[in-house]
Amino acid sequence: MAATVKTQDLITDEKLWYLFNQFDTKNTGFITEDDLGRAFKRIGARNISESEIKDIIAINDLDGNGVLSFDEFKMLFASEEEKDKEISKHKYKKLTSIEDPEKHA
Repeated sequence: MAATVKTQDLITDEKLWYLFNQFDTKNTGFITEDDLGRAFKRIGARNISESEIKDIIAINDLDGNGVLSFDEFKMLFASEEEKDKEISKHKYKKLTSIEDPEKHA
């Protein structure tokens, strides 16, 4: 019986951390649009436009700070189910962090 191996099962946090650090060349703990653009150029993907880079960041930037954290970067490699779970967790955290205006009335 042949075993089916998902790509996600082969990508460990350790490997992703190494890759993340290849993108985060300034060691800020985040990947910026500039970092992503330079990384694409290093691997020879010169046809990626600034607009596409902005889209990659915007789509995966769950907290809206304009950069990708390691957790957000990992989502690039996650299955759709894992992405849905992470997005739901993030939305829940955001909703529960909103203060009740009536408490301050």
